[in-house]
Amino acid sequence: MTFVGAILMWVTAMAFDNDYILGRFITEGMSKEQFIPFYSFWATLVFVGSTISTILWYVLACITPNRGSEQNLSMRAPWAILSLIPLIITVIFVFVNQQKQVEWLCILFFLAIGCLGYLLSTALNSPHPFTYIPLLSRELRKIFKID
Repeated sequence: MTFVGAILMWVTAMAFDNDYILGRFITEGMSKEQFIPFYSFWATLVFVGSTISTILWYVLACITPNRGSEQNLSMRAPWAILSLIPLIITVIFVFVNQQKQVEWLCILFFLAIGCLGYLLSTALNSPHPFTYIPLLSRELRKIFKID
């Protein structure tokens, strides 16, 4: 599912490159030649943060002993903390680029890449017995007909 995040990042960059989005939403303070590398750098950071979070979740889930379903719910806190990594990168983006005129729409793409990549990866592929720890895992597994 991290592959979905990579595809979303690529499609978004392609949309910016082909003026589907840039022509309407980019502010006058940054040209297309400046914006594409700028977006690619930050989107890649969020994607890498999401991927690292996902790997850390899998490692944590694999090394944590199975203590029964009620005690396994304590794993929600580590899952939630790991989900903050892509969001923290996005917040850093906001603080680093306060002075630049950057369209807020691209920030929504950063959030979508990070959150969707981590959420889908962990909700659909978490090892047993931590299968249903991630947020929306039951619903997403029903939608994708997993289980």
